[in-house]
This record gives sequence, structure tokens and C-alpha cells, in this order.
Amino acid sequence: MRAPLYVAWSLAALVLAKPPASAQQVSALVNQSTIGINDAVRYTIEIEGADNADLESLNPPEADGLELLQRRPSTQSSISIVGTSMTRTLGFTWLYRPLREGDVRIGAATMNIGGEMYTTQPVQLLVVPQVQGSTGGGLNPYAAPQTSTGSTDVSEAGIYIRAKASTSRAFQNEQVTIDYELYYRRDLQPRNSRLADSWDAEGFWREELDNDSPTRTEVINGIRYNIVRLKRVAVFPTRLGSLTVDPLRISTEVLLPRQGRDPFSVPFFRLQSPLTSVERSSSGVSIESVPLPAGAPAAFSGAVGTFSMQTTMSREEVDVGEPVQLDVSIMGTGNLAMLEEPRFMVPHVFERYDPEIHMSINRDGNLVKGYKRFVYLLVPRSNGRFTIPSVEFAFFDPTTEEYTTLSSTPPDIMVSGRAASGTASGTTNAGFPVDDITPPISDSPWVRPAAPSLHTSPWGYAALAMPLLLYGLLFALRRRTTRLAMDTAYARQQRAHPLARKHLKRARLQLRGDGDPGKFFEELERTVLGFIGNRLNIRELGMTRSQIEETLGESGIPEEARQMVNQLLIACETGRFAPVAPDNEAKEQSLDEASRVIVLLDAAFRDA
Repeated sequence: MRAPLYVAWSLAALVLAKPPASAQQVSALVNQSTIGINDAVRYTIEIEGADNADLESLNPPEADGLELLQRRPSTQSSISIVGTSMTRTLGFTWLYRPLREGDVRIGAATMNIGGEMYTTQPVQLLVVPQVQGSTGGGLNPYAAPQTSTGSTDVSEAGIYIRAKASTSRAFQNEQVTIDYELYYRRDLQPRNSRLADSWDAEGFWREELDNDSPTRTEVINGIRYNIVRLKRVAVFPTRLGSLTVDPLRISTEVLLPRQGRDPFSVPFFRLQSPLTSVERSSSGVSIESVPLPAGAPAAFSGAVGTFSMQTTMSREEVDVGEPVQLDVSIMGTGNLAMLEEPRFMVPHVFERYDPEIHMSINRDGNLVKGYKRFVYLLVPRSNGRFTIPSVEFAFFDPTTEEYTTLSSTPPDIMVSGRAASGTASGTTNAGFPVDDITPPISDSPWVRPAAPSLHTSPWGYAALAMPLLLYGLLFALRRRTTRLAMDTAYARQQRAHPLARKHLKRARLQLRGDGDPGKFFEELERTVLGFIGNRLNIRELGMTRSQIEETLGESGIPEEARQMVNQLLIACETGRFAPVAPDNEAKEQSLDEASRVIVLLDAAFRDA
């Protein structure tokens, strides 16, 4: 019996304990911001974290255009216990009556709590004719508080979207973080929110950031709002000038509060509050993109942010002909997807292949951060000790508005062994290869072969023709290789189909693996945009749907194909950003549609 008795005494001590004298929060609240000329507004001062004994002075504030109906306030008190922490909240309510129509104001209230002075924010109200205001409230101080203007419609002041950008002026390719937050009154309950229109940011490269912010509350002009973040996105301006990010539009269902407190006034089969569908849109975000300052170093290729660099070599001792890997890793915050590979030279005795690129992006927080790795394959064709020149990477730091050049020197490489016949096996002091010296030919008697004469055998003529055929093949191969290296349009057209098949295969793996829907639709979008960009030799990154449709029209693509491309891109954007993930059947249809679009575009490009 001692344990329950101890628990009971502990709970009693916790409830009866006096909270600290310092108030945690003081707020001025009104039950509505728009009232009729014959209505009364309830003005409440809410004090959180204080006791009546701590309150030394509290008087109703002065008002402009309103008349105070009672000098003595009605009081309320509540206690909330979270774990071992107890919070007491006191409420003091006065009634005010409007004296005129138009804008009126309740001034700031000043109070002394535990020896500290607190001041509330003033509250602006709008008084309208009674036909537009609430009905039934009148001037009865005992009437139920009105939570709306008497209509089942939800006003813009009751629920709205606010777009907040980290800055309105940014350098080209500098990150700007935009938060889209939904504000709604505490008595409204939105649910089943979804995008009502496609969202675009023309002239920007964009990256979706993780959106795991909890709901918070804030008092704005006397109304307490719940605030939930709908979307957080990082945009990077890709061109100069005044740019605008599209508004974010959503459609949601709002659970309205009941208009009265009498349960018998509500029909028996409709005890729940009514639902109404509303659409809300944020304002567009205007960003001024300014050019980077002059004086960029030679190694600068457009990177903006804060970065660090590290280089490693897989081995420092290799044999002739054995590959060695040079790993260049760039870490930091910025537009990692658009980072170009650093520039550096290698000794001519090495064959350098195009790098393999690995990238990892961390979208947690308000900055895009991560790393991008460039893995180069180097194959030595001669022995000796070689020094790899320093790898340089330059970027512009928008916080300091200065250019920074990073330099990292890989370790020397010791190449041992002998080169194959006909290749250089050593080097001079200047680094040039030196061939082996062939030993003198020893004297030996000539022996006449017993084989028939060469001119009488058909194999002789075949052997004579073989070098010509081989030369022709080598000439055609070299011509094709040269064209792939020099003619960018031809090279992109040649790899259009392989890359499209690659992205379709990745999308199919995402579908079978039940993976992230956003990655699935991203692969489909890359399939179509990459195919169009490679066939037309254009930079498809950052282009909007309208620009793509205009480019296809100028290239002679039929209207039917352009419409299919536009519909598929809309489906991909909807699938990536929809709060509710599409089902597998919808994904299968989008995958089949992407395959048909590629086939139709290929035929259209051939006929154009």
C-alpha cells in the first residue's frame, strides 16, 4: 500500500506546486477579426506560466473605434502537465462594442508580472454592416463566442499559404530556400490537402528538401494560427535578371466549427461539423539574380557555395599497363548536380579515361549539401617515377562574396616493369620515352624455302589485300571516333537511345522494387527530356514545359507527339510532388506511356 500512497502524494505535490514567477508567454487574442456593427468582440489576454499572485497590475487596453462594455474581466485558468513539467495558463477576457464601421483598433496592454513588465501587440479589427457580419451574437455578453462570420465559407484570413524566401537577391547559381507554410485558425481543421496545379520555377534549377517540420502556433493580429510547412525547396537561378517562382496552389477540405454549442440544434445524423472544399494559393516569389563579380580565377567553372576537396590515389606503385585510380571528391553546400569536373593535366605517358561520377545529396535542413566524386582511370605506358600535377577547383562563396581556389596534389606514382615490344620502356630527364636498343643481327646462312612460289598461291593476294581492308576499317573507326569527339550533336544523337533505355530500365527497377515514387517519376522525366536534348543537341536542364513544346514545334514535331510529351511531364511532376503516392497501376501506365513517347518522338525526328 505504500507505493500507491507515495504516487498519490507525489501527484498532489506536483499539482499544488507553484510555477515560477516569470511568465513564459503573453498573448492578446480576439475571437474574430471581422465583426458586425451590432456584435461584440471578445478580447482575451492569455498569460502562460504565471500565477494570480504574480500578477500585480492588469488593465484593459485603450481602443480606437470601440467601447469597453465591462471593466472587470471574466477569468479562466488551466493547467497542463507534460512529464514532470507543469504549465499554468491564465485568461482575462473583456467585451468591446464597435462605435463605427471600418478599421478599428485595440491598443497594446501593459502588465506587471512578478516584477517584470510585459506588453502585448495591438490588434486591428474590421467592422462591417450587420448584414455582412455575424448574426445571433448581438451584444449579449453571455452569448457563445462566434468563430466565424456566420457563413459556411472559409475566408482568406482563416486559412492561407505564405511563401517565405531566404533572400530576394541572389548571385547566379546561389541557393535560395523557399518555405511554403499553411496558416489556419485553431478552430479550422484542414485535411486531405493536395496540389491543385503544377508548380514550376522557370529559370531555376530546383532541389526538393526534406519536409519534416512539426506544427507550431503563432498569434497574428490577435488570432492564434496553427502553422504547418507544406513544402521546402531550394532553387538556384540559372540566368540573370528578375525571375519569378510560380505560386503554390493546393486544394484541401476544411472541417468547419459548429455554429452553436447546443447539441440538440444539430440534426441527429450530422453530429460532425460540416466539410467544405477550398483552394488556396501563395503569392509568387520574385528573386533578382545578379552576376558574379569580376576577377574569377582560371580554375573557376561556375560553382557557387562552400566546398572542400580531397584527392586520393588507389596505389602509388604499379607496373606498366596496370591501371591506377585517381579519386577527386568535392564536398560542401551548393548545387552539386551542376558541378563540373576539376581541371588538371597528367604526364603524357598516362592514358586518362573519362571519369566515373558518383554523387550523394543530403536534403535534410535548409541547405543542399553532400559530395560529388570524380574517379579517373590512369594507365601508365612507361616506367619511372611520375608526379601528377595539382588538381585545382575554384568556387565563389556568396557569404564572403569572394572566390576561393582549392588545390590538392596527389602522391607521386612509381611505375616499374618493362613496356611491351615497340613501346617506350624508359624516360629521359625531360620525361620523354627512350626505346630499347635492338641487338645486332648475327650471321646465318640463307635457306631456300621448299614452299611454292608466292605469286601462284591465292593466299598471297589475300595477304596483300588484308592491310588495305584493315586500313580502311581503321580509317572508318578513327573517323567515327574523331566525329564523336568533335561533333557534339552527332555524339549526343548516337547515345540518345542507349541513355533512354538506361533510364527506362532504372524506372522499371524502381517499380518492381516498390521504391520511392519520386525517384520513379524522376527517371521517367529524365528519359524523355534526355532523349529530346540528345536528339536536338540542346541543354534540356532548366527548361520549362512550354519551352520544350515550343522547341519541338520549331523542329517539326507533330502536335500529337508534343501533346503526349506535355501530358507525360505533367504526370511526372504530379507523381513526384503529390502528398499521396500513386498506385502501381498508375506507375505502369506512365512507364508504358514513356516508351510510346520515345518511339513516337524517334519516328518524328526521322521524318522531320
